[in-house]
This record gives sequence, C-alpha cells and structure tokens, in this order.
Amino acid sequence: MAVHRTLHLVNILPMFFKNIQTPIAALIRWLAAAADKSILLRSVKTACVVGCVLAAINHGPELLAGSIEPEKFARILLTFLVPFGVATFAGVAGKRNQQKRSDEAVRALNRQMDAVKRFPDANPSPVLRVAASGSIEYGNAASKDLFDSLGIQVGMAFPEPLLHQLQAMEVAQKSDLVEVEAGHKTYALRSTTIATFGFVNIYAIDVTAAKVITKLPTQNPHPVMQVTGDGVVLYFNPAAEVIQRSLNLSVGGHLPMALRTSVQSALESPASENIEITCAEKIYELKAVSIPELGAVNLYGVDVTANRLLSAAHKENERLLLSILPKNIADRLRSGEPVIADQFDEVSILFADLVSFTELSATLKAARLVTVLNGLFAKFDDISNAYGVEKIKTIGDCYMAVAGLLPGDIDHARRTADMGLAMIKAVKDHAEETGLDLDIRVGIHTGPAVAGVMGKKKFIFDIWGDAVNVASRMESHGLKGEVHVSAHFADLVSQTHVVTPHGTTNIKGKGLMPTFLVHASEPLICSIGADIRQPS
Repeated sequence: MAVHRTLHLVNILPMFFKNIQTPIAALIRWLAAAADKSILLRSVKTACVVGCVLAAINHGPELLAGSIEPEKFARILLTFLVPFGVATFAGVAGKRNQQKRSDEAVRALNRQMDAVKRFPDANPSPVLRVAASGSIEYGNAASKDLFDSLGIQVGMAFPEPLLHQLQAMEVAQKSDLVEVEAGHKTYALRSTTIATFGFVNIYAIDVTAAKVITKLPTQNPHPVMQVTGDGVVLYFNPAAEVIQRSLNLSVGGHLPMALRTSVQSALESPASENIEITCAEKIYELKAVSIPELGAVNLYGVDVTANRLLSAAHKENERLLLSILPKNIADRLRSGEPVIADQFDEVSILFADLVSFTELSATLKAARLVTVLNGLFAKFDDISNAYGVEKIKTIGDCYMAVAGLLPGDIDHARRTADMGLAMIKAVKDHAEETGLDLDIRVGIHTGPAVAGVMGKKKFIFDIWGDAVNVASRMESHGLKGEVHVSAHFADLVSQTHVVTPHGTTNIKGKGLMPTFLVHASEPLICSIGADIRQPS
C-alpha cells in the first residue's frame, strides 16, 4: 500500500511542479518589469506625493503637535506603500501594453516585408535582379524557362550584350522591348535601374501569343487585306499578291470603285458582306468584316475557282439530264429509285413529222441538212418548254412530245394543241428564212399510257400504250400544215380552239375513226422561253 502511494506521489509531482511553473515564471517576469528604473522612479514620486497628502489628512494635527504615537508610524508607512504599489502595478501594465503594441507593429511590419519579398515570387512573369557587377542575385520561379534558354542561373553573370541593350533603351527612354526566344516562348524584356542600391531589375513578359497573332495573316495561305472605310489599302499578306497584281493595287492606293462600295457597306453594317472577283483566271470570294475600333475593314479571300467550275459542271450535267428526262423523273432517278414506271389515265401525245424531208435530204449536203434539222428542232424544244409539254424523243425528222405527266395537270390538251399550232408556224417561218420547201404534219391524241425509264447506260424516258399508236396514226394520216386530232382530243379542246370535222380515217387496229382539224380561236401568242404550263 505504501509503495502504491509512493508511486502515485511520484506521478503527480511533475504535474504539480508543471502547474506552478507558469505562475512563478509570470511573477518573475512581472518583478523584472517592476524593477525597471523608470517605473520605480515614477512609483516613488507618486508614493511621496500621495502619501504625504494622505498622512496630512489622516494624522496632520498629531504630526504638528509632535504627539504622534509610535504604533501609528506603521499606518503612516502604509499610507506611502499603497500609492507606491498602485503606481507600480499601473506602470507595469502600461509597459506591457506598450510592448504588446510594439510587438504587434513589428509583426505587422514583418508580415508586410514578407509580402513584399513574396511579391516577385508570385509574379507569373519572369523577374530578375542583376547586381552592379553583372551577376544575377535573384530570379523568381517564372524565370526558369528564360534561365534555361539563356543557359544562366542565380549567381552567374547575366549576358553582357543583352544587359547593355536593355540599359541603353532605358537611358534613351525608348518604349521598345527587347525580345528573347526561350524555347517555344518569346519574352519581351525591359530593365529598371535602382541606383540607390546599385542593382538592375529586369522584367519580362510572355508575348508568344501576340507574336503568333501577328504572324497569322502572314502565314495565312488565303488572301488577307485591310483597307480603310474609304477604300485605302493598308495591308496585303503574301497570299493576296495575285489580287494585288491583277487589280494593280499597292499599300496606300485605292480599291476599285466597285469594291470600295462593298467595303463602305460592310463598315456601316455589323453583318459581313461577300464580294466575288476574278483575278488571273481565278475566282476569289472576299468576305468583308468591319473592324469599327480601327475604322477599317478586313477582306478575307478564298479561292473558289474549283467550286465555281464544279458548280458549272454540275449545272451542265443537270441541263443535259433534264434534256432527256422530265425533272420529276430525274429527281427520282437521282434518289436511287430502282424502277421508274407510272400509269396515267390520260395524257396528250403529239407526233410531228416534216413533210418531204427525205426527198429534201437527197439534195442537201450533210452539214446543211443537220443545220436545218437542228435549227427546227431547237425551235420545237423552245416551244415545248414554253407550253409545258415534255419532249420525249426525235426519230429522224419525227418529233414526239407528251403533256399531262405531272399530278394535277388538267390543262394538258389545250397546251398540246397550242404547241402543235406553234410548231406549224415555226416551220413556215423557217422555210421563209432559208428558202427551203418545208412543211409539217402534226397529230395528237389523248388517252391512257404507261411512262418509264428504260436502259442503264444510255437510258431514255419513253411512253407506251394504245394512245401512243393512235397519236402516231393521227400524224401519219394528217394533212401538211394542219393539226390532225382524234375525236376525244377534239372534244377536250372544243371550248378553247376552233375544231372542224375531217371525216373518218381508217386507223390500223381501230378501223374507221372520226377525226378533226384544230385551229386557233385567236392569233397564237407564244413567248418562247417562258413557262405557261398553267391556263391563262
């Protein structure tokens, strides 16, 4: 039991002494402060003045009478000790507060100094300090790339030529910066001499992006130009040399008036404007982009020659395709429809044949014959387009066309009749122009038919059916210079044309059929090239 108590005592003694160590240390610090000469002198002065006043108040008569009792001297002594103690406590407290304020001010100053010291370190751009001797005293973390590129480090000499160049610019008060390539980066350097301390601060800025942007127009493979709002040329990149030579332009010169107008429009409007020009057999599309901040317009050019040629070729292919196929059929063929075949309840079919052309061909040279025939058929094509009748094919001197292949086309008979009459007039006019004995027969019939595309390599669009055969017979049994039609067709156009009976005609496979001749009810007007598919 005694051993246990002894061990417990041993364990708590250190804690006890630790607990009393702090108050003792505080007391020693307080006594040291109280022993300060200035505090003691101030406390003694306070004790003398206040103690005398208090002794006079409390024991004045006795002191004056000289009859003060010895035990009262202890009280008089306390009268002096109390203000001494109060003054001492106040002095120590004041000194401590002053010391605290002083310490806080020092700490604040140290923090400021630390911040100042860290300021260059936190700079994302390189900061260097070079001593008067030329050695590098300091470089922040951002200086690493610059150090590595120049092959230097803190403690080594800064490159003398570069330092002299920086100092010369500083002395001359030039705003130019000295550029240094550092790996993949470009830095612009400027120096500041601190004469008081005899060192030079060097500040660097990463201008890589700015250099790249500056080079962009130069490296652009497409033409780039910059002009003022009134058309004065400010800049050409190398790729714009073709335009420059072709338009005889130079920096400081004026754009041609046509381009100048477009530039002014671009400057007045936020929207960009496209301008197309041809230079040295090349076609350029210029996009005008306004730069209001500079009062200028940038012209960005693209060579579109290949695109334009491709577009022209596409249009020519389209024209050729539409010359042998109706547009709706061509669209279906392009879409990949494997079989194109349509059933029509009623279409109007026209056959036209040049009279005695076979005999005429024996008297004409081949070139002359083809010229005459091509001239006539070209007029027929124009008439076909004007009246919205689809050309199907030509067989020698025979021309075949059909109307009514489009949905909702209810006026196909009238237009086909007008086409036939226009073809007769065209042949008469051509005969007068050439002096040749030319005439034509036209036959028309309306009925059901099948239409579709035949072939794979040299495909054709054609129509089949009994109505086709009847229309062909109308032509072959007709009269020259006349439109010979079936009874059904005559009935369809009886309200818009003059229809006269022609008697009966023996049609192969049909026997005797009543037929009619169709004439215009008023002078025929056909504006070749216009599209008059809809009824007037």
